[in-house]
Amino acid sequence: MPTIRDTLDRLLDVALHPVHPHARSHLASKAGGIVSALLNGWFEPQAARQAVWHPNGFLKLTLAQGARGQRLRLHIWPARIEVEPLTEDVHTHYWAFSSVVLLGSLWSETFTPSPSGKQYRDKSLRDFQRKAGGGRTYPFRIGGLVRLSKDGEQRLVRGGTHWLAAGGTHRISRHGAGPAATLVLQGPPLLESCHVYVPLDHEAQWRKDAPPPARATSTEVHQAVECLLRAAPLDPGHHGCRAPAAR
Repeated sequence: MPTIRDTLDRLLDVALHPVHPHARSHLASKAGGIVSALLNGWFEPQAARQAVWHPNGFLKLTLAQGARGQRLRLHIWPARIEVEPLTEDVHTHYWAFSSVVLLGSLWSETFTPSPSGKQYRDKSLRDFQRKAGGGRTYPFRIGGLVRLSKDGEQRLVRGGTHWLAAGGTHRISRHGAGPAATLVLQGPPLLESCHVYVPLDHEAQWRKDAPPPARATSTEVHQAVECLLRAAPLDPGHHGCRAPAAR
């Protein structure tokens, strides 16, 4: 049986092309093994130390990272969040990704430019993953106005997968008040910048520069992961992995 390290390395390999059907199916098939390893006590200390609260309201943990910037991430929306999250933004990413829902329910929406769409202010952000720097603000560049229309939406439930190409415009929101979690296969950076689209009636709430995501405390990380494990979101015996030997 493969170790958790073997599984993570293989997932990082397929993350080079995360929206390929093979990558999406591989992610879904190994999700139970990742949860099984967490149940067996595996957790990288570095992942906990680097955990942050994303501005869109979820705890983000990077479980593994490859040489080209591809990542395996765990996103957890606890039932109760100590900090008040911002409303989910319509946005793009520098990279492509696929994800599988481990727990709860999410609502996925995609958008496309349209002359008759709702008007947004375009704010772009250079890719910090290429030139990481601790403690820096997010220097948004304020652009012009764009019109976007929703061209797709779906409810994602436990075991469901979805994907988005680099530069695709979307919004993901928790559906309901309960906890939710996803395992995300993030590809390497492909674009120089991403975009956040702010409705004109909300623009006064935004600043040009925004602080980086807040670091999560060890207690917050422990509580969020425990919430995920208590829910037993996927069959931990399915496609399991051996946890590394204790050292």
